[in-house]
Amino acid sequence: MKKVIRNLFLGLIGTTFGLYMMVAPASVYAKSQQVTNNVEKTTNASIQNGQNRAVNKVAQDPVEVVKASANKLGFNAKNDSFSLVSKSATQAVVTVRHGKAIYNVTLKLNKDNTQWIIMSVNKAKNSEINSPNNNNNANSVSSSGTTGSGTTETTSTSSSTDVTAAEQKAVELLNTDRRANGLSDLKVSSALTVVARSHAQDMVARNFFSHTNPDGKTLSDRLKQAGISFSAAGENIAENISVQATETSLMNSSGHRSNILNSNYTTVGIGVAFDNEGNVYVVQDFIK
Repeated sequence: MKKVIRNLFLGLIGTTFGLYMMVAPASVYAKSQQVTNNVEKTTNASIQNGQNRAVNKVAQDPVEVVKASANKLGFNAKNDSFSLVSKSATQAVVTVRHGKAIYNVTLKLNKDNTQWIIMSVNKAKNSEINSPNNNNNANSVSSSGTTGSGTTETTSTSSSTDVTAAEQKAVELLNTDRRANGLSDLKVSSALTVVARSHAQDMVARNFFSHTNPDGKTLSDRLKQAGISFSAAGENIAENISVQATETSLMNSSGHRSNILNSNYTTVGIGVAFDNEGNVYVVQDFIK
């Protein structure tokens, strides 16, 4: 009798324990796994969303936005010249040289600061081109270590007084940028200024835009011809609507900026020439 009771008791305990093992651990494990998976999915989603937000906050270069829309705006992405003139936290201005005309393209960031939106396209007027205080436009620019030009008369109707004033303003703007970056002013050489002006005039007269003139003469050739000694030389050239726009455009370009802020250069000559439409050609020649 005792044996029967003991077997019944042990059987009851075993059944109860077995039921607990079948129900409780399985339920706990399933819940734990589900929570873990949910946490992992949430974490991954947060990381991914964070990455997307980080990428979206970096808006594309305004110049590239204008180039991408060139055909819709009536421009040619391959042949026209595009230049960033100004850029603030929410607005940018890009100028486009299309044929002989210059256009201002104004862009603004959307509310999320993720995309530049083209707001307006305006053709520069002659009054804007000739305004000495205009700083809203710039055009194609180029720079090189040793390039040059020839000498010829300009076809511009601008007076020598206008040219001299523009050249002085260009020097002032350049040295202001150097001082802002902890560098000393460059000395102005009248002989080097003549050389730079000759190249600017030559580009206008013979309708080219290059450091090397149609005769194959480079900056080093031009300096040697003028009897100017140098151990290092560099040149920036630009075609813009004002000298102010020129300096802004050059400082926004890494190659040209490096010439302006080169601590090895000691002397500069800046030459200016105006074409018949009032556009300004600026040549910055640097030597050591």
